Amino acid sequence: MPFDCMPVNATPGYEMLPYETTYILESVERLLLKPRHWTKAVMESGPWWNRRYCLVGALVHVTRRQRCIQSFPEVRNHLNIVANRYGFPTIEALNDHQDTTHNMVMSVLREAIQQAEVVRVR
Repeated sequence: MPFDCMPVNATPGYEMLPYETTYILESVERLLLKPRHWTKAVMESGPWWNRRYCLVGALVHVTRRQRCIQSFPEVRNHLNIVANRYGFPTIEALNDHQDTTHNMVMSVLREAIQQAEVVRVR
């Protein structure tokens, strides 16, 4: 499974701090900022110097690179909540829908970041 590479120092029952969610989402946003770095139907593709990611693929890449794969479910939940507002059950369904555009994916990311920041302020 692609999501079972939890770092050795991950603590069972780990509770992610809200700023981590924001930081991860902002990192995903930066990774997908240019339309040529976003794709549909595959988690990642292309050579290492010109990699393309779907929304979930970008999230996996960022959480692995930052060694916080245990944060994946929480961050994905923030994205799924926003995807639901757009009428999709999951971020995968939103990302891969034929009418989804890069701008729509970026809007979902920005809304999820705003939602995480509201939680952080509380």
